[in-house]
Amino acid sequence: MLTSGWTGNDLLQVEACPKELAIVKFGNVELTNICQILTPTQAQNQPEVSWTTAPEKLYSIFMMDPDAPSRQDPKYREWYHWGVLNIPGTKINEGQIIADYIGAGPPKGTVFGI
Repeated sequence: MLTSGWTGNDLLQVEACPKELAIVKFGNVELTNICQILTPTQAQNQPEVSWTTAPEKLYSIFMMDPDAPSRQDPKYREWYHWGVLNIPGTKINEGQIIADYIGAGPPKGTVFGI
């Protein structure tokens, strides 16, 4: 479970900010801190994501790369990798997909693009 770096936020659209972080796993690699770096191969497939839920609530997931294509040249800024709305509990497959998962694909010449 992610345990560091979370300070909450001031989202006005939600009833309450999460009190704990989601568990995110790419295959056998579990994210253990915020901003953990994975190789493109590790992040190629849609992760498993779980979190504490309230049964009557709907949730959303958005996955973005904040500095695409690289930290040295973030000309695209946020790259949208995945979006799912209206997820009942943690049943991601029952949510409304607004963007299919797109794995990492850094351009040649960047750190992981070789």
